[in-house]
Amino acid sequence: MSYGVSDTALKFIGSYLDGRSQQIFFRNEYSNKEKLLTGVPQGSVLGPFLFLVYTADVFDIIERYDMKGFAYA
Repeated sequence: MSYGVSDTALKFIGSYLDGRSQQIFFRNEYSNKEKLLTGVPQGSVLGPFLFLVYTADVFDIIERYDMKGFAYA
């Protein structure tokens, strides 16, 4: 499925997701920083849109293989 996102908007979304890392603080110590390769920042403005883009074609793919899928939230 296509949402018509291209050029500047696509570059913006890419830069929004690129170069993120996470670090955990537990028992008064910090973990090493780890680069994030997947996911969307929780509570982000773009999160719902990016989730829809990511999942939009799931059921088309499932049906292509004569399977049934179920979704819930």
